[in-house]
Amino acid sequence: MTLAQRFRWFIYRLRARFSRAPDNAPVYSVENAPAADKPTLAARVRSRLHRYFRITGGFVITLLLLGAVGLYLLSVVSRVSLELSPVLDAPEHAPRALGAAEYLFELPQSRVLDEQHLFATPALRRREAAAFAAAAEPARAYVAMLRIRRGVRDPLIEEAREAAAEQDGTAAAEALDRLAAAASRRQIVIDGSPDAFRALAGEAAAALAARAAEMAERARGANAAIEDDDAFHAARGEAYGWLVLLHAAAADTEDAAIRDAPALARTMTALARAAGYRPVLFVSGPRGGAFTPNHLSVIGLDIAIAAQEARELTTPP
Repeated sequence: MTLAQRFRWFIYRLRARFSRAPDNAPVYSVENAPAADKPTLAARVRSRLHRYFRITGGFVITLLLLGAVGLYLLSVVSRVSLELSPVLDAPEHAPRALGAAEYLFELPQSRVLDEQHLFATPALRRREAAAFAAAAEPARAYVAMLRIRRGVRDPLIEEAREAAAEQDGTAAAEALDRLAAAASRRQIVIDGSPDAFRALAGEAAAALAARAAEMAERARGANAAIEDDDAFHAARGEAYGWLVLLHAAAADTEDAAIRDAPALARTMTALARAAGYRPVLFVSGPRGGAFTPNHLSVIGLDIAIAAQEARELTTPP
């Protein structure tokens, strides 16, 4: 042991000897405390009550925090996710709009819930059903406006129209798949002229304007929360349907002025904003509120902008 270590050991022993209490020193407690230091019965009761109140308050606050976190996580997994840039399956030489309409008709059977979520809440299933049903409306309008530019009148169009009118999306998708196969073999030629696109844009403008008016009416009223929630996701679904369909139909047209039109880009941007609007908690606060925004008013404004821009696409440049 070095001299420095011996010195430190000596100091440690010295400090321990002087800091140690004597063996016969009295132990302080409530029983042997002076009478002036002894707490009264009321003071002991107050101390015990304060302790119980702190324990109870901590338990209640913890329970509230856990409930808020659980509600937030439940709301997160109940949000509807829509693929804004889907991969469309269309044969070569077939119109992309046919593939888009087929995709929209097949959305309810696409098992999106099982692929994206470990479990699906009832609210998520209800919301996706409303969104997918509304997304099929643009496809139904497109099927009703299909025109053959060259070739015999194909009965598959009538079959698809009948299935779409009967709300049978699976049958309509199958008919459109057979129609796309016939178009890829050049047996028929679907009208993809600029006039056909302008007619479809006019249909989109009218449908979107009606949906925006419905959202504005609901934003002003005091409707049931579930009804407003379903209407909100139906508006998202219809915006999504027109986003996918108009993008594909614009790619089918031979007019570069339509594909590069600023109005088309603004329409796609507004529709993408409406379709991709996914608030965690659905609230219906005052219009323009900063802390509790009215989601119906927000999505209605985007859809109204899309309707106005789509209306500009109906006029030739």
